[in-house]
Amino acid sequence: MTQKSEIFSFFPSFLQVSEINGAEELNKMFMAGVEKVQATEPNTKPDSWACTVYTTINSPKILLEYEEFEPLRDIIMREATKFAKVMKFDLRKQPLILNECWLNVYGPSDSQEAHVHGNHVLSGNYYVKAPEGCGEFLLHSPYADTMFNPPYTEMNELNMTAAPIQPKDGLMLMFRSFLKHSVKPSQCKEQRVSISFNLTI
Repeated sequence: MTQKSEIFSFFPSFLQVSEINGAEELNKMFMAGVEKVQATEPNTKPDSWACTVYTTINSPKILLEYEEFEPLRDIIMREATKFAKVMKFDLRKQPLILNECWLNVYGPSDSQEAHVHGNHVLSGNYYVKAPEGCGEFLLHSPYADTMFNPPYTEMNELNMTAAPIQPKDGLMLMFRSFLKHSVKPSQCKEQRVSISFNLTI
């Protein structure tokens, strides 16, 4: 006969979701920057991407070099520091470095396949424009590719293989870079505009 049983939760995955103050005014400035960038920067989408999104991920000019996006630098660093402190990073020994930041513009039916951001510690997205019906952000379980899935009576945080997050204007997501994530196809006619970034130490 069993006398005592306990279930412990080890190695959880974390996602920080932040609503940025003053986002409405910031996003007006960012959208002006988006128009400037699209008019001057070619689409640098990698050949390996199956989606048709416009992106500056491989542009030689970092997005934050445009004056319209400069205020985002301090916001990213503030939110990243908050997340790192919860994770108990020793920022005195190894401070965070924001080394990559790029623009993504999704059209109708555009999506992004599951991927990770290698050689970084933190990654995230900021949503400049996320109309209703645009593709959800999916955070995938690190165990999704290896586990055998039995039938479940209900899906919850203990057994789910992907967690959907509905983007909205002014929302910032922050997560560890090794976590696989994707974007579901957009179901609306308006553009979905996001800014992605990576931090290292």
